[in-house]
Amino acid sequence: MTSDVFRGHETMLHSPILLLRKAAAGGGDGFLASGTEKISYPDLDRESERFANFLIELGVAPGDRVAAFMFNSTSFIVAWFGTSKAGAIWAPVNTSYTGEWLRYQLSDSEPRVVLVDEELLATFEAKPVDLGEAVVIVRGTGGSYRRFDEYQDYSDTPNGWEPAPGDPSHLIYTSGTTGRSKGCVISHNYLCNYSRLGLQNVPRDAAETLWTPLPLFHLAGTGHLISTISIAGKGHFAPRFSLSTFWDEIEASGAKFVPTLGTAATLIATAPDCEAAARCHGQVRFLSGAASVDVQELLKERFGIQKTYVGALGQSEGGFLTTLRDLPYRPGTCGVATDSFDLRVVDEWDREIPRGEVGELVYRPKAPFVMCSGYWRNGGASADKTRNLWWHSGDFVRMDEDGYVYFADRGDDRLRKSGENVSSFELENLFSQHPAVAVPAVHAVPSELGEDEIKLTVVLRAEAKIDERALWSWASERMPRFAVPRFIEFRNDLPRNPVGKILKYQLRQDGVTKATWDARA
Repeated sequence: MTSDVFRGHETMLHSPILLLRKAAAGGGDGFLASGTEKISYPDLDRESERFANFLIELGVAPGDRVAAFMFNSTSFIVAWFGTSKAGAIWAPVNTSYTGEWLRYQLSDSEPRVVLVDEELLATFEAKPVDLGEAVVIVRGTGGSYRRFDEYQDYSDTPNGWEPAPGDPSHLIYTSGTTGRSKGCVISHNYLCNYSRLGLQNVPRDAAETLWTPLPLFHLAGTGHLISTISIAGKGHFAPRFSLSTFWDEIEASGAKFVPTLGTAATLIATAPDCEAAARCHGQVRFLSGAASVDVQELLKERFGIQKTYVGALGQSEGGFLTTLRDLPYRPGTCGVATDSFDLRVVDEWDREIPRGEVGELVYRPKAPFVMCSGYWRNGGASADKTRNLWWHSGDFVRMDEDGYVYFADRGDDRLRKSGENVSSFELENLFSQHPAVAVPAVHAVPSELGEDEIKLTVVLRAEAKIDERALWSWASERMPRFAVPRFIEFRNDLPRNPVGKILKYQLRQDGVTKATWDARA
């Protein structure tokens, strides 16, 4: 396998296909599983060759897109690797997408083939998309569509196509919290390097079984799958997360390494006792997910989980930008730059600013094909992001004298009031401490004086009894005057995208409504 060595690490790892072939030839007992399905590496190698030949017979050529509207399954994995072996680009679609979200991504990616789980077929058909001559294949009975299992009738003889490190492998769409989603073009080598950096952050070996509910249509789930293949390990990729069956699944899988979704760590930590959890005490070495220090301590105390949450900084466009491996821990830090990137913190004119000051994080690669190749058919957005030959992350951070990075805010969530930069991230953290607040969202609304006025749009807890002035008074006692929101609005819910992120741009567009309370009124 072609590779380069940089600071003792391979950075040109070439392709997940080669990692799979290496695992298949290794003779170990590794496998990938999902639900009740399981597939060995030799079988995955053979079955994906069959799927590649199936796609080629359907007219798929190198560079074509194969969209997948599917839950985690071994079929998903077979189809992904078959797509890569045919030279096509894998374009997975979030299974929670409906309506315009689904229509847009399928229209934008212009797939030659669309794979759909039978369970999702009604959703797929509810928002008609002009797919041209694309072939729709259903995993299930299929009805009038082609059936997924047809691929099993094809030869497992390799077709001879081999990817170059920089060839596109995936089209991963950003979550679109600040506007319409953009497709990140992800190369074969990017995926290999991303999984390498993941193992650098939290090392594990083939003896440690992985269990995760992270969806394979997201980069995080994809990275864990490739890292599992790279060590010829055992990995369980659950179709969904269920708190009621979590410990049963951990016990059945024997998992020691458990990356989870968002707030799952908190749900697990505070769930009622169960017999399976008691039997698994001390089994899990690592569990990730958004977890406060208190939650981390509770997980350790109740379940013997040794390590929880690694707050490395990353994004779809660049993968892991920082690492915490083998570093003395500093509260609040995201770690230091990985061996794949140079990082810099700059002002609005792209000038590097002194250490300790907050600015935008920009980065550029130290090795070939370790970050995205740009946005799909959106050269303008790609050029804007690479202004002055640095990729602009949109995240605001500070960096200390030792190179440790500390997250401050997303660029589009950053506020400026009375000449001061205000972090919505910090304000939301503070409001989250109020017992009446369930979900706070701090954002800007236009000010007649320029800069921003600050608005808090908030969902209260069901049992909460508080008015806007009382909440404003509470905040006034706990934050600088310039940071106290002038406007407060209570809502039953907040606008979110299909992966659950709050749509701040929509709240900014809503502005001051009839339901908004004004501290100056």
